[in-house]
Formats: sequence, C-alpha cells, structure tokens
Amino acid sequence: MFTTYDEAIEWLYNLQWFGIKLGLEKITHLLGLLRNPQDDYKIIHVGGTNGKGSVCAMVGSILAEAGYKVGVNTSPHLIEFTERITINGEQIPKQEVLRLVNMCKPLVEKINNETDLEHPTYFEVVTAMALKYFSEQEVDLVVLEVGLGGTYDATNVVEPLISVITPVSLDHTDMLGDTLTSVAENKAGIIKQNGILVTNNDEPEVMDVIGSTCKERNCELVKIDTDIQYKIKNSDLNGSEFDIDGIKNNYKDFKIKILGDHQVSNAVTAVAVIELLNRFDIKIQEESVRIGLEKTVWPGRLEILEEKPYLVIDSAHNPSAAKVLKNNLELFEFEKMVLIIGMCEEKDISSYVRELVPVADAVIVTRAKIHRAVEPDVILQEVKKYVDNVSVQPSVKSSIEYAKLKLAGDNDLICVTGSIFIVAEASELWFEGQEKFRMSY
Repeated sequence: MFTTYDEAIEWLYNLQWFGIKLGLEKITHLLGLLRNPQDDYKIIHVGGTNGKGSVCAMVGSILAEAGYKVGVNTSPHLIEFTERITINGEQIPKQEVLRLVNMCKPLVEKINNETDLEHPTYFEVVTAMALKYFSEQEVDLVVLEVGLGGTYDATNVVEPLISVITPVSLDHTDMLGDTLTSVAENKAGIIKQNGILVTNNDEPEVMDVIGSTCKERNCELVKIDTDIQYKIKNSDLNGSEFDIDGIKNNYKDFKIKILGDHQVSNAVTAVAVIELLNRFDIKIQEESVRIGLEKTVWPGRLEILEEKPYLVIDSAHNPSAAKVLKNNLELFEFEKMVLIIGMCEEKDISSYVRELVPVADAVIVTRAKIHRAVEPDVILQEVKKYVDNVSVQPSVKSSIEYAKLKLAGDNDLICVTGSIFIVAEASELWFEGQEKFRMSY
C-alpha cells in the first residue's frame, strides 16, 4: 500500500514500461473485478485523431452548465496527472488518486499472477480508475476520450448513448496502419450496433469507412456540414463567433474563446451531441449550450502565454495538426516567426516539418524530458531543407530563453510545438511560482 500521491504516481508511470498493447481482455477483466463501474452512468464516447479532447471539454462544460454532474476522462494530461479525471471541471483530488491506485494495484497483480493475460498497461489501469471514480461519485454522465485507435482501445468496453469521431489523419501508423483507410477502420471500431455516431470528418476516404461501418451496424450517422451546418461570422485572437443551423434548432451568435476555425467545427460537433441527448430525456436549454461553450477552456491548444513578443503553445503533433496550426497562425500579426520544435520518435517527422517549417523565419530544435523524445539532430536534418536559420538547444527552457534574447523582438511570434510534452514543459515554466495549474469550466 502506498502512503503518498507521489509513490502512487510513480507506480502508475512505471506501468508505461509494459508499453501499449491494444486489446480488451485485460481491461474487461479489471473492470469486472471493480464490479463494472462503466454500467452505472450514461456515456458519450469520443474518438478520432485531432480535436477529440476539445470536443470532450466542450460537451462536459455544456452538461455541467445545464446542472448535470458530469465526469470527463481525457488523455494525455498537460502538466498534472489529475487533469485526466474531472467532475464538473474539478480535477480529482490527489488523495483520491492514491486511494484508487491502492485499490487497483492488488487487482493488477492478481490479473498478472493468476490469469493467462498479460500485465495490464498504464492506460488500462488509469481508464479503470477513472470509470470507478465516476461510479463512486454518482455522476449523471461521463464524457470518455478514446486513447489510441478505437477498436481495441481500453475505453471501447463501454456502451455509449452517442459516439463521436473527430477528424482522422495519419498518426500512430506503427499500430494503426500506414493508410488513411486503415486508421479510419480502427477509429470506426467505436461505432456501435444500433447506435448514434456524430462526426466532423470531411476526408472522402475516412467518410467511406465511417459510412459503410454505420450502415453495417445500423448506426445513425450525423455529419457536420450535412445534417448540422454552421457559419463563422468572426474569428480573431478573442475567439470565434458563429451561427448554427442545428438538427432541431437554429442558434445565433454562439462564441468560443478557444482559438482557431477548427475549434468552431469541434464546437458544432459538441452541439450536435447535446441536441441528440434530448432523445434520452437529457434536457439542455440553449442558454446552457451558449454559456457552456463560451466558458470552455482547453489549455495547450493555440494558447497565448505572452505578448510582445507573442509566446504561443500548441500541441500539434502530426502533419494534419501541423497544417491546422499553420493556417491558424494567420490570426496573429507579426513580423517574424520563431518556431521551437520537439517531437516523439514514432511520429512522421519529415511530413510534419514539411507542412509547418517553411512558414518560419527561424527554428530552434529541442527535446522533451521523456524517453520517447527524438534526438534533435534527427529533426534538424529535416528542418534544414526549408530554413537556414536553425539552432539546437538542450531544453525547452533554454530554447525559449534563446528565442527571446537572440531571435525575437516585440513584434515577433514564438511558437512552441511538436508534441504535448514540449508544450507541457513550456506551460509549466510559465505557471511556475503561481497557483498550481488547473483546468476549469
């Protein structure tokens, strides 16, 4: 039995050495030992490649504003583990994490020692902890983010009211396949027989897979831009304003503070989910939708930490997200852009760099403090194909300091990106010495 939160977290993190092993046998067994907490509440299940965390945050914020007790489970966390498990925007207390780890540890050992199953992984144990916590706290609804893929992701043991698939792109190709079709097929694994699926995908190849899977499983398909439409009226550094022609109602002058046109698509996806929940006697008034969206905070996504020069962090970690980031940088007015990049070794570095780096005036390559961080020299070789002013720094901290001292003036922009781990370090540096970082609606 652990006596401190830090000991519990260390045990959890050490489970990462068992790697990522897709499959539902272990998580099913573990949840069975916990008396299947996932059956105690209604669930919205959110998968995809990019934007799923934003949709989770928005749906959770709206439901909380409407007076429901809603649990939200997302991954990965930005700074503190407790960000992954929230109820109405409040992070799980550290003492509860300690208690749940002490509850799950003997069960994990039981599975490992007394069954033919492999050792449960980090993500499986964390998923079980979240689902158990939500049951204990008697939440009304849970918004559950898929971890990796869909078909064999640990979260795919649930029977949701509504499933969501956000934009799908090539990522984790070593596990999900190296074509858009193969990735989409895996993501489509969360589509349930006789269920409801909401998607804001627009890639024909992805929609072919989603459409055919929905037809096979008699699942109702609700498509953004087809079944629910929207018009962006304004988009700037204060956020976006837009109208929605919804499934049931029309909405005027909705606002979000999260930056970028792609976040409007995510917001409309969240609204579609909310409208569909009315079928299950979950009633949400328009004012709750309006306020819930405007209150939504999702750190590390085109987040401005400073001005003069702009210091912007964005967790774009694959080529598709890099393209979105590049387009959204047009919201800013600046003379020069300094890009600080660090990435993980399993990523498509060449495609990512090709998409984003040519718009930069200078690039600093660094690495995060994790074992999966790729060595800067690997990124450096790709960056040099597009930009001459390139340097390497040993840390995120030294990279930001170098950018401010040597490369960027008051009218310039520094963008830190490449992985959520790089963004997390930049964010933590910024909030260092202040009240501990917390997300809230």
